[in-house]
Formats: sequence, structure tokens, C-alpha cells
Amino acid sequence: MVNTRKLHKKEQCLLDATIDKLTVLADIEIHKDAFIEKVQSLGFEMQAYKSTNYGYSQVFLHEYAGRIELAEGRKRVDAQDLVQKKNRLLSDIKQAKKGQAHENALSIEEMESILDNINEQLDQCDERGYLDRLKDVRYEFNPKYYDHIKGVREASKGVISMLEMKSHKVSNIHIALDYYVKISDLSIIDTKTRKRTTIEGKNGKLETKYLGSRSGRNNICIYDKKQENEDKGTLDQYEGLNKVTRFEARLKNNYAKDFKTSDFNPFDGILVHYLETLGEIENNTSMKIEDRAMILYLLRNPSSLAEMEKSKKSRWTKKLKELSCIDIEPNKDFEQKKYSLVGTLESITNKHLFQI
Repeated sequence: MVNTRKLHKKEQCLLDATIDKLTVLADIEIHKDAFIEKVQSLGFEMQAYKSTNYGYSQVFLHEYAGRIELAEGRKRVDAQDLVQKKNRLLSDIKQAKKGQAHENALSIEEMESILDNINEQLDQCDERGYLDRLKDVRYEFNPKYYDHIKGVREASKGVISMLEMKSHKVSNIHIALDYYVKISDLSIIDTKTRKRTTIEGKNGKLETKYLGSRSGRNNICIYDKKQENEDKGTLDQYEGLNKVTRFEARLKNNYAKDFKTSDFNPFDGILVHYLETLGEIENNTSMKIEDRAMILYLLRNPSSLAEMEKSKKSRWTKKLKELSCIDIEPNKDFEQKKYSLVGTLESITNKHLFQI
């Protein structure tokens, strides 16, 4: 239970740091038929449709314990052919975003999903340019349900207990930092050069912000978690609170595979200020008038920083970082929570450490 009496203090508004989504690739230790029988007994239901991930066919779905995909017989793929497909897709996506005609009739989201699958395969190719063998199982699940819905931990543990986890690979991991604040009360500035997409609600206020390409191997999604729960009817981890903003790093392929050992911080470059800070800056007579005006403008118009030439961008990025009123620092929070997050990942993927 969250102690709401302390949440009015800005420095205490980090609610939790969790692994929100995980995709594991692994081989089955028992016979395939026995595996299918067991997962069905755990509550996974076979779907009529086939997997859209290359090399995988049968799909088994559990309402809360995740999605299992089984590899089909085809085990080899030519990397050169994949690269050609990737380049065609990138061209089609670029044209579609410009509103121009392209070769296939797929939506941008569908093409980006296919691109994700191709990148995942290319990351597994050997030095000869071939993917020797797909892992038997692609298991995608959300560990957050373990502590909120009865039976989910046991079902997930049951799946993992049948997999050869010594040689498993993590192909996708979402790291969520949840804060007790409304996203519409924040100014979020990205100092890195990458794509930015902003979505506003019906009231014209900020609801979701994407940093980086959604089809890329690492991107950030910042959104109103309470609104998402309401819109999708999903589990609300914070029923007693009226506001939660999630900073979610979505890591794929090598970024996911190397999460435990890498020094990479997906939240670097993000500066977050409360909009109420604007009043404090407006009344700060110790600042030069021109500096005060520019900082206020950047806080109100975060995308403007990316449009500056390199030297000016560096100068104003430094000034923004020096503001004493930066209250939310996801990059530092991630650094402090990384050890705990790695421990959680270890406990999930090492079936000998997996506790019920």
C-alpha cells in the first residue's frame, strides 16, 4: 500500500521501478506434445490464428500469464534476404509517413511490427549470415501481475520450469518508472537527437510522449498510466491514487539481451520540470532577463531545443540541467534501481531462484 501522506513531496514521488514486460526465447526441455499439454493445464488456450513472428506458428494465450509461441519446422533463414526485406520496409515506412504511395498495403504500425521481427532475427545470425536455429519457444509476459492476480506467478513458473534457461535470450524488456504526478503538469525536454511524438487528450493537455522511433531497438514512452488503465480496462496497480505518470523504456534485441551487464541508461537526456517551476523562474531576479525568457520558452516549448544549432543546443541544455528545480530525474532513479531490477530479472529467468 502506497503511503499517500508522503507523496506531496516532489522528491518522494517515485512510486515504483518495475519490469513491465518481458520476452524470453528458450528451448523446451521436454517433448513438445507434453509441453503443449502442460501449458494448457496451466490455463493457456491455443489460438486459431498463427504467430506473425517469423519462424513461429502456434500461439497459446493466458489472460494474465502471457503469450507463448512455438517454433515451426523451418529453422534457417538467409540474412541477406532479411536485409533486403528490411530496406524495402524502411523505404515503405518512410514514404507512408510522408503520405506517399508505397509497395504494400500495410499500415505503418503493421510494417513497424514486421521490422521488429526482422531485427530480432538479424541479431541472432551467426558469422556466416545464417540464423542456425530459432529457439523452441517465444514467451512474452508481464511480471507485474505476479503480485496482483492469484495464480499468475504459478502459471508463469510452470512455463519457465519446462524451458532450458541456461541458454535463454531476452529479446524484449520494458522498464517502468512510475511517478505520483500528472503528465500534464510536466515539461519534458529531450536533449538527444531522436524522433519525438506527442499525443494530447481531448482537453488539449499532454497525455503521451514518445522519444525515439517506436520500431527502434530502444525508445521511451511517457504516458498517463491512470488514463491508460481506464481506456484499456487493465490492472490498476495504484487504485488509491488519482494520478500516475509512467516513464517506460522499451528495449529490444541487443539492448534487451545486454540489459544486465550494460552501462546503457535509456533515460539519459530527459529533463523533467514541473510547470509550476515557470512561476519560480519568472520571479527569479538573479537570472539575466534574456536567460530567463529563453528558459521559460524552452520549458513551454520542449521541441524547440532540438531545432537549435549544436553550440546553442549545448549551451541551453547545460543551463536547463543547472536549474535547481529539476524534481524528477528518471536517469538517476534508473541508476539507483538498476541493481534491484537486475535481481528481479535474475529471479524470473533462473528457474532455480524463482520463488512462488
